[in-house]
Amino acid sequence: MLFVSFTILCMNKNQTKSFLIKNKYGSIFLAYAILINFIYFTLYADLDFLYSSLHWIYGLLIFTTFLFFTQNKFINNVFCILLIINYLFIIIAYFSGYGNYSYWPRYDYFFNGPNQLGYFSLCMYIVCSVIQKYKFNWILFSAHSMMLFVVIITGGRSSYLAVVGLFLISIYIYRRKIKELGLYIASVLLILSACNIFDLPLHDRTKQVFHEEAYSEILGSKSNQNNILDSNSKLSIFRTTNERITSLSFSAKDESSESIMTQLLARGYLRLIKYPQYLIFGSGQGLDSRFEGQGSFIYEIHSSFAALLFYYGIFGLLFFLKFFWDAFEYKVNIIYSTPLMLYGLFTYGLRSPYFWIALAYLMTSPSISAINED
Repeated sequence: MLFVSFTILCMNKNQTKSFLIKNKYGSIFLAYAILINFIYFTLYADLDFLYSSLHWIYGLLIFTTFLFFTQNKFINNVFCILLIINYLFIIIAYFSGYGNYSYWPRYDYFFNGPNQLGYFSLCMYIVCSVIQKYKFNWILFSAHSMMLFVVIITGGRSSYLAVVGLFLISIYIYRRKIKELGLYIASVLLILSACNIFDLPLHDRTKQVFHEEAYSEILGSKSNQNNILDSNSKLSIFRTTNERITSLSFSAKDESSESIMTQLLARGYLRLIKYPQYLIFGSGQGLDSRFEGQGSFIYEIHSSFAALLFYYGIFGLLFFLKFFWDAFEYKVNIIYSTPLMLYGLFTYGLRSPYFWIALAYLMTSPSISAINED
């Protein structure tokens, strides 16, 4: 993919140069991120800093490459069809019992985790929506219904929040188009009703609840593993997600995994308060073991915005936001990126290539206001 992107950009040198000049803050941010990560690499000799820089290069290459495709009608139509087929494959695999469950009953398909699957589904629906020029026809009805179902079976709280944001924005966009508004609401009601009627998941795939080799030491003996697997196999996606939300404790004295403070500490949010010296120029994105975590778990910061601020400082955050703002031809279209922003509040999503693909389509799409007035 990287080679293909680089080749396409080289074949369109003049257009690529024009884009880089027009969106200079994207180049400034990239150069700044590479510099900061290289400085910390020389200090700690940890390759994660260099890998982080490569991820930024890869993401921006994907973004720039797809800018050349956004106005190609044939490619867009094919892309939209392939997205719907992809949704179908995921749903068929789910009901057939194929795919992974890192945290039963949250479905992974063949992604690294359920959050990645939910984010992929959301980003690809945004692409499909832009290709259809936001007109909620039967193609978009199908894509939205399947996207919503896939997000639900992942059980991702960040994805759920993003879908709520998408729902509110869609109601606003279709507020003057009664037929499209009715079709959109019908799509939501159809999937929510279906998921409430059936206690998902319908099948019992206890052997896929955990990757047994990876979790064997944590789960203990084989008999204990089987007991845990059997108990988890009876869980449903709605009950589990509801418990994960309602069981959160706001008590400052609670040190369990359900405590909000424990979650904030483990996921890196409190670094912004505990290590304010990094908020100006950044700490570099790598070697998170430098910072206090929760027990033996020290995660990468689980927020796109908090990560930008902490890893690259206020300068890095401002460079990125300026790039984001300037790249939109119609500023009103930024509203449709709200689901991506909501997801990014609590889960890091800037490394995903599908985020950059969705962003490329959003930034070159026709004005939402003009479409609503048609």
